[in-house]
Amino acid sequence: MSITSVGTGVSVLANQPDYSLAQSVQSQLGASLDSTAPSVTILSTDARADNLAAVATFVKAYGMPLQMGQDASHAMEALESTMQSVIQQRPDLANATFDFQSDNGHIKVMSSTMSAKDMAWLEGQLNSNKALSAAVQSFHDHAVEGYQLWASLDGSAATSDPAAISAAADKKFSFMDVFHRFSQAFVRGMDRSGTFSTLEGKPIDFDLSPTTAQSLLSFANAAKAVKQGSVLYVDPAGGSHYGVLKGDIFGSLYALPDFRPPNDHNTLGLSAKA
Repeated sequence: MSITSVGTGVSVLANQPDYSLAQSVQSQLGASLDSTAPSVTILSTDARADNLAAVATFVKAYGMPLQMGQDASHAMEALESTMQSVIQQRPDLANATFDFQSDNGHIKVMSSTMSAKDMAWLEGQLNSNKALSAAVQSFHDHAVEGYQLWASLDGSAATSDPAAISAAADKKFSFMDVFHRFSQAFVRGMDRSGTFSTLEGKPIDFDLSPTTAQSLLSFANAAKAVKQGSVLYVDPAGGSHYGVLKGDIFGSLYALPDFRPPNDHNTLGLSAKA
């Protein structure tokens, strides 16, 4: 038996005849893993067909946050037009703090500072945005699917109550918070001794938490600049550098809070023969 590394924190224990299992996981996951990955061990045995199915399920479950990241990206893009409309129609709400969640197929606004009337108005604006509603629903559905995949791997009975999983997914994720989490994951380990700005001269603050209509627009503008590579970096010595930063802020596997069934071990439930 050999131990094959599949990136930091993840390994595959494989009998020599089943070494392709390790290669399969490595090819699908290796490029995306980083030092924050949970420690997961996959036990490969002679029950090849069952094991391959379990590995495929694991790969899909492990990669689900990438799908959710793209859903969050689409939600942010769709939200821009509504935030612009909110600022135009209700400038008094431009800097009102709020967040929003999926709520049984709808979007629910939460705020500790806005009145119930203003929250209801904003909620109506968000729900009337079909692209935003679709992105929020897709994020929710992928969260539920990921939970069920993990549950199927460890034999959890949680899969028997899909309504409860759906409700838990609604409460688990607040989208303004999700945006900020992805931003923080993107810059983890990045040298920020200098300053970043868009080509229009607008500063990029990776620590900005989008909690208002105004700050969401600033956040979205920065995210688009990074994705396009149209970022100006000024180093501590005053030198200017263009094009040194390009990437997808929403492309991290490890930005989101964990959403899976409780499990006291990290070994996937692959069948084994003596």
